[in-house]
Parts: sequence; C-alpha cells; structure tokens
Amino acid sequence: MKINELIAFCTIVGILGCPACKGDPPPAALILSTPREGLSDADRSRLESPPLAELSLVPASAEALVRVDLLALGAVSPDSAKTLDFLLRAQQPAAWEVMTAAGLVPGKELTALYLVVLPGLSGRSGESGFLVGGVGSFDATRVQGALRRAGGIPEPAGSGVMFSWRGELAPGASSHAGPEIGETRVGVASGVVVFGSPHHVRHALEAHARRVKDVRASPLTREILLIDQKAVAWGVARGGRDDSDSAAPRYLENLVPGLKWARFLARPPATSQGGPLGSVELTVEFNDFAKAQGFREKLLSLLAEASNMAAGMPVGTALARVRDRAKVSVEKVKSGHVLTVASPL
Repeated sequence: MKINELIAFCTIVGILGCPACKGDPPPAALILSTPREGLSDADRSRLESPPLAELSLVPASAEALVRVDLLALGAVSPDSAKTLDFLLRAQQPAAWEVMTAAGLVPGKELTALYLVVLPGLSGRSGESGFLVGGVGSFDATRVQGALRRAGGIPEPAGSGVMFSWRGELAPGASSHAGPEIGETRVGVASGVVVFGSPHHVRHALEAHARRVKDVRASPLTREILLIDQKAVAWGVARGGRDDSDSAAPRYLENLVPGLKWARFLARPPATSQGGPLGSVELTVEFNDFAKAQGFREKLLSLLAEASNMAAGMPVGTALARVRDRAKVSVEKVKSGHVLTVASPL
C-alpha cells in the first residue's frame, strides 16, 4: 500500500499522520458555496460555540477532517503524549521541528489537533492537499517571535502571519540530514497554528479571519452536527463534488470510490477499566454494494498493516484490538449501502 493511501485511510479511522504538503502559488479560491440553510437556531449556536468554533481554521473545501482532543486523550491515556510525539516526528518531521522551535507541546500549549484532507490544486491531477492544524491558548505573538528567531520569513495572511524558510531545511535542523520543509508554510494566528502548502495555509488563515467560508458552511456541516463532541477523537468525510470547485482533483473521490459520507468516533471509557479509548465506531455510506465491500476488504488490510507497523507501541496494541475484535457489517439502506465498524479497545 502506498504511503498516501495509508495516510488517507488513517484520516478516516483517526490515526495521525501526514506526508509533506507541497503546492504552487494559489489559484482561484477553492471554496464551497453551500450556506448554512435549513439549520435550527440550536444548530447554528452549536457551530459558533466551543469546540465547533475551532472549525473556523478549516477551509470550506475540506473533503475530510479528524479532530483529536489532546487534553481528553492525555486524561484517559498517560502515554498518549509520547505516542503522539512519536507519530508527529515520524510522519511529519518538518511540522514536528516547527512546533518544537515554537515551544508548542501537544497536550499543553496545544489542546486539540486537526488533520484535514483538501482537494489538490487545479492542474495537478491526482495530488492531494493535507493541512495540520492546532488550537490552544498559547500567545501567538510569542510563537511568531520564536519562528522569526528560527529563521522564518513572515508575511501577512488572513487573520495572522504565514512563515516560510529559505532553502529546504526545517527550523532547528542543523544539516541537510534534517527534515525538508520545501514549499510548506506555517501560519500563526490567535490561538491557531496551521502547517501545509502555501495555498492551503493562506486559505485557512483567511477562513479564520472570516474572509472566506469555513467548513461549517459546507456539505460537511451535516456530518459534523451528528458527531458526539465529547469523543476523544472524531472525524467526518463526504464524497461527491461541488460545482464551484470542479477543476480541483478530489482526493477521496479517487481513493474511496463510491463514498457518500463517513463518520468516525473514538469514545472514552465509561470507567477506568474501559481501556485507553473505550471504543471506536466508523460508519460509511457508499452508493453501491460492491464498493462498500471493496472498502471493507481494504480497511481490514489497512488495520493489519498499521498494527504491524506500530507493534510495541500503545497505538499498535489498540489497532491490533480493533483488528481482532471489530464487528464489520454492510447493510442496504434506501440511499445506498452503509458499512459499520464497531470495536471495543
């Protein structure tokens, strides 16, 4: 399995990881035009209140996103900080270097982490866009100062500042053996840090400044409102295409054929004996049975591969439990076929 396939499925099942995000100067804005029509006053209030207010950093063009509550994760799993640090350093070394240089520690300065899948840029068929975002109560001015001292070149962008680096080394890397940062950028605004391609970082900061629409005004809103916000980690995805971004390659459309929508939850244990996360649930709707079955086989293969890759770590143990205990079913419904995965941890 290619690393980009592994990462996209990790997004859906809530495993953190992201390849280096690169891109060209931004084309026309890739935003969806769907307004928040038909929502109740209660739903509108939820979208503007914590934790969903954090979604202002996610562009409306997002195909999928995963949120991890770092504080809740640390409370139920003392080893989570070490595991998260390992995953970030292994899968996104340049982002890890940036966070270290800025003094941002997941679970302390950063209270929640987002991994977002976005459309590729126009004219770059098959490419995807990934955005890593963090939120917290940190002092944005202090972080911006730390990135300047690490050689970052600032430029205004949306609600904050976007940093680039001359050459290809991440801040803190002392030699060419260090992680490459290349075309990636770091954006910092009040309580928000984002890492990705120049286009996606700028777009995230513009969304955060309310200059363009964020994901709460997109088709993903329906799935977001159905999520239990008390989950330690959750994720949503929608397939299909919006007319306003027809020129942009859709990553999930190619990777998961027939996908209509998906929701993921990792619930905390009801008691201290419930395991590090309690249970996981994944529900995905497809437009036909064959595609649902194909995804089922690929997902089971991914779980086996990922659990082997992470063997000896807490996340590997958790994945092995899901692999061995998960109940996987495909059910026909009026609108298509729904695949459900449920497993205790």
